[in-house]
Amino acid sequence: MCGPGIGHEGGDDSLAVLREIPKAYLIDSDEIRKAIQWMESKSTPEQTSTEQSLSDEELIKRIVLDGTFFAQDERSKTSIEGFTFNSQRNKALVSLEIYNGPKNARGYDLILAKENGMWRVVGIWFAWVA
Repeated sequence: MCGPGIGHEGGDDSLAVLREIPKAYLIDSDEIRKAIQWMESKSTPEQTSTEQSLSDEELIKRIVLDGTFFAQDERSKTSIEGFTFNSQRNKALVSLEIYNGPKNARGYDLILAKENGMWRVVGIWFAWVA
């Protein structure tokens, strides 16, 4: 499983690293497969006028819970555990949990940046596993 130092920051270098993990560590991870698939197919979301009336927290929840690879198979088991904004409120650290049971849970930290009035994911890190 990828460690805290390997995340997605929007560059091809992260995608290349993720592609090499299964080969280098001889692991078959559904999570890595989903992350690669999401990174390869992601597009810049368009913000509609109804979304513009939502708070930053609500917009971020929608993006993280509905627009990332977590939503593909485990949306109902995924929850946001916390938000931290920088002083300008143009970057946010979001912690989320995917809970399948007390011995089958994991967490991720995501960094989102607000650019031209729109939030987008700029980093994803695997944080913990139970």
